[in-house]
This record gives sequence, C-alpha cells and structure tokens, in this order.
Amino acid sequence: MMKRALIGMVCLVTFAGFGNSFAVSDGHYRPDRNHCTNADDNSDTPKYVNPDCKSLIYTLSDGTGHEYFGAGARQTPDGTYANTIDFWFDPGQGQMATWYVDSAGLHGPKMVPSAGPGDPSTGLFIYFGADDNLDGGEHDSSNLINNGPSDGGGMEYNIDPATAAAWVAALQAQDTATLLENPTPLLNAGFGACADGLCISWDTTRRVAYQGLDTTKHRDVANYAGVAWDPYNCAGPSDTVKDCSTPEHPDWTIENWEAQNGTTYIEPGFQLYEDPDPQGSPGVLGLVGIPQNDPYPLPALYIGSCGAILGGGPMQFPAGPNVNSAGQLVISTGCD
Repeated sequence: MMKRALIGMVCLVTFAGFGNSFAVSDGHYRPDRNHCTNADDNSDTPKYVNPDCKSLIYTLSDGTGHEYFGAGARQTPDGTYANTIDFWFDPGQGQMATWYVDSAGLHGPKMVPSAGPGDPSTGLFIYFGADDNLDGGEHDSSNLINNGPSDGGGMEYNIDPATAAAWVAALQAQDTATLLENPTPLLNAGFGACADGLCISWDTTRRVAYQGLDTTKHRDVANYAGVAWDPYNCAGPSDTVKDCSTPEHPDWTIENWEAQNGTTYIEPGFQLYEDPDPQGSPGVLGLVGIPQNDPYPLPALYIGSCGAILGGGPMQFPAGPNVNSAGQLVISTGCD
C-alpha cells in the first residue's frame, strides 16, 4: 500500500511541477544528485541516516554542478517517514542561505559560505529525484554492490551547450548513429521510474540507465538479447548465495550478477522494461494487489528514434529476420 502511495506521490509532484515524471534504473535518478552516496540506503544498516541525503529533491544547477536553488526532504531511518525539509539558495557570490521546516515550524535563514561560484554559461539543469526511502524510511539496496535504492523516480530538463557542440560535430561527420541517439541539440529532457522490477522511461537523448561492472559490453534496456537474468528472489535485501545462486552458479551472490552485467542505455523515445539492476525485486503485480509472481523478465516495449522493440520473457515471437535471441521483435534504425 505504501509503495503505491509513494509512486503516486512521485507522479503527482512531477506532473504538477512540469507536466511529466517518473526512476532508478531509469536514466534520470542519481544518488549523488540527491546529495546521497550509493551506500546510504543499504539494507544491512536500516537505521543509518546521512544528514545531507535527500529522499526527494528539486534543484536548479549549472554545468559545473553549482546549485543555485534546492529543496528536499531529508533521508530517514527505517520505520520513520520524512519529517524535515531543507531549502537553500546560493547565487554563487560567497554566501548561501539555508532554511529547514520540521514539526516545530520554519527555521532560518542561516548564512553559510557559498559552495562556490556559479557559471550559467555552462548550462542550466532542472532536476527532480525521489526514492523509496520516502516509504517509511525504507533501506533496500545491497552492501555488496552499493548501487543506491532500487525503486524511485526522476526527471530532468536541461539547457546544455556541450551537447549542441557535439551534435554539430556529429552532423558534420554524418555520424547517423550519434544523431539518432542524441537527436535534440542544446535542449534535452526526460523522466522515468522503477518500482518492484518494472521500469519506464521517456527521453529525448541516450542516457545510462544502469552500469554493471563489465565495461566491454552494452545494450539497450528494452533489448534482452544475451541477458542472463539473476534469480527472481535475488535483490538488495536478499543478496546472498541463498537467493542469488543457480544450478549453473551455485556460489554466486548479487555481486557476481553485477560483475557480469555491462552498460545499459535508455534511448530517445518511450521504453518499458524489466529493471536491469540485480537489486530490482520483481513484484509489480503484488504492488497493484494481484497475489502472484510477475512474469520474469517482463515483456519490453520501446518506440523511438532508434527503432522499436516488443516482447521478451513470456511474450515470444517465432524465429524470423527481425526477431532476436530473446524472442523479441526488433526494428533498428541504426543506433549503436
């Protein structure tokens, strides 16, 4: 029930603010942009709290990372709901003003040294991120791989001069693959979310959704060809041999699944897919009140500038010229 409320709140906040949102292998949510480390939500330390970490955050920053404005709910220990909200304003001129609100009311402003000079010429970046620590202080990631929370949501709206220069260079070089993967110069935006194994994402450009340890291989999130999925019950809180081993790999933990995974991208357009992070815990049917295991992996859907993908898991297409080894119908336009 609480996870349904969490996802609903993420949707409400995002749609109310900009018209769209949703993420954690979504290509948008990032622990560091929520002022967190990747270990702050590990399930083996459920009462740990990083005082700087925000379970929900809005920020306006530039290309140097300087934040001009921000607001966010502080991380809480397991069993405790968000109860303190911080606000900060830093024009980059030596002083930053901070406030916070808790059950006793508004506190501040407090003036502290600025985080550094800003440089708007490097771009402007609006970011929203929320994770399932909002769900009563949940800590659900694994200390064996430290990937941050498994469920959450994010969105971003960016003016990025660096992408304009790269787009012009690709156009001059007639680099079709790069142009298809990054079709919008200067402006880019997107939103996404993951909850209990189900991820969705919409974007104007290619972004990394999930980074495994094998840097020699990559795939799109919706393309399951060649994927060896971790066992159904392997997840952040259940990361040992008991839940993560298979007959082929009797000694594997979640760490081994992380090691054999490569880079996974979202592409321009819309995609729905199984969470590629082994911390993702299937259970979206239970989330909506259906008492049975999910299909695993969930059938994927992608449509965008890189083509289209449909199927996978229980949805198998017969062998054919446009069907991959995972039984998915794949139509490619030439992205790498």
